[in-house]
Amino acid sequence: MTCFIGVADAGNSRTKWAIYHNGIRLSWGIWNQPSDILPETVLGAGRWRLAGVHPEQLRDVAARLEHFGGPCEIIDKTTSFGLKIGVDYPDRVGIDRVAAAWAAWLRFERKHGCLVVDAGTAVTMDLVDETGTFLGGAILPGIDLMFQSLAEGTRLLPRLSPSTVDAALCWPGKNTKDAMVVGVLAAQVGAIDTILKKARAHNQNIKIIVTGGGGRLLAEASGLASCYVDGLVLEGIARAGESPP
Repeated sequence: MTCFIGVADAGNSRTKWAIYHNGIRLSWGIWNQPSDILPETVLGAGRWRLAGVHPEQLRDVAARLEHFGGPCEIIDKTTSFGLKIGVDYPDRVGIDRVAAAWAAWLRFERKHGCLVVDAGTAVTMDLVDETGTFLGGAILPGIDLMFQSLAEGTRLLPRLSPSTVDAALCWPGKNTKDAMVVGVLAAQVGAIDTILKKARAHNQNIKIIVTGGGGRLLAEASGLASCYVDGLVLEGIARAGESPP
């Protein structure tokens, strides 16, 4: 990348954006609604590269950016990244999963297999081997979806928000709210532990990286705070098409 480039990830609940210059992220932010005011830094990007799992939102964002800013390139194929896709239906894999996996593999210098945990509306855990093959992984409800399920599927349990969760909360929960938090975090952390053990049963040198809106909380709860990286999907979109050395 030799110029200013804007990247955006249209997710299930919001659109994340960032501005890069020569591979360095200069600024970033979130659009919760298509009508949100675009920051001046966004309007200054020379061109845009977009990807996401929400096609309608992706088209809306592209149209708006092309109106106010530079030309937009929509990345809608997993082959736009440098990974080999070793799953049953390559064209059905979420583009965000492959983008995050691509960025992670590049961060590990294309030498190490890695497990990529992306904690958003859903939590995805995807495996990339040392040759750069995306092998698939696991998908489970994110923290907020788990809280939603408990509230909607029962009569008395309250609707909690991830913003109120304390990753350091100790077992056992002494009230209903704390018990729910302990249970949901235990489910999330237990899933990571289980998947990581499965991955390392085949390759002891597997690295792990955690990202996503709920990634910091999940990394802290899992004892993986040093493995947290912010904005990995955006980084992968920015580096799409980057050739191996």
